[in-house]
Amino acid sequence: MIDSLSDFVAELREIGIPVSMVEAIDAAIAIEHTDLSEADNLRATLGATLVKNSRHYPAFDVAFDVFFGLRLASSTAAGEGEGDASGSGPSAGSSGGAGDGSNEISDAILSALLSGDRDALRRLVGTAVDMYAGMAPGRPVGGRYYAYRVLRRLDSDQLMARLLAALGEAQPESELEARTLRASAQDLVDQMRDEIERQITSRLVADRGAGKVAATRRIPLVEDTDLMLATRTEIEEVERAIAPLARKLATRLSQQRRHGAKGRLDVRRTIRRSLSNGGVMLEPQFKKPRRSKPEFVVLCDVSGSMATFARFTMQLAYAISSELS
Repeated sequence: MIDSLSDFVAELREIGIPVSMVEAIDAAIAIEHTDLSEADNLRATLGATLVKNSRHYPAFDVAFDVFFGLRLASSTAAGEGEGDASGSGPSAGSSGGAGDGSNEISDAILSALLSGDRDALRRLVGTAVDMYAGMAPGRPVGGRYYAYRVLRRLDSDQLMARLLAALGEAQPESELEARTLRASAQDLVDQMRDEIERQITSRLVADRGAGKVAATRRIPLVEDTDLMLATRTEIEEVERAIAPLARKLATRLSQQRRHGAKGRLDVRRTIRRSLSNGGVMLEPQFKKPRRSKPEFVVLCDVSGSMATFARFTMQLAYAISSELS
């Protein structure tokens, strides 16, 4: 366990998540008091001791699934060859008929999602991965491809429609009820997708090792996003990350102004005022501060190659505009 924790900490540092030696020791001590029968307990323990910024949790979760996610049981590993053999038939005919068992597995997964039986869902998804992913030892294929094959055979769109029908036996009376119903169905489908990802990840780790799989699954942190190549979703995450920074800068400026509200000490006026008290400086006099907002000018190149970074700079300037001129 210590070796796995050390490798996990090294992976977090490689991603860019700061983890000190003291925090790694705290994590090792916390694990001794953690119930390891459920992966969520270990995830919460390591997250509380190693992660200090909520924006780092997505990258942390991906690395955690690689190093501490599901591990193939000995029986599954022994029967992996049979799973590949049985899966070669359906994968060869990806448009196969109803005799490949996909309908039965889909029905069972639907029942497990509706009943909330996570253990049954885990077993059924494992069976589906063995049958439809077409995974073979040593193949240099990423997990996304395997997940796509499984989802295609299970027909996630049809499963979504069946969940909507099962959850909303009566017709929704309002738009709000319809949106709530669809959100609930989408959450169940996401549970199945997440379980498929975990099952595939566990098999890839068993075949290639956690280090190699983690290197292909890394999620860049928001602060490491390349603005020139960022997607719309990444730009939105960057903008959300800018807001606390802008508030911090504006708060620091306002604090400096509050602390300097009296201005500097006026020695000449203070001495003159002390003459009425026999030379004792009882009432210090201060110079009135000159209040003026610092002028801040932003020159932006809005050409295609720099437009994204210009947007980032303007967003930051706008967020602290209340303290600037």
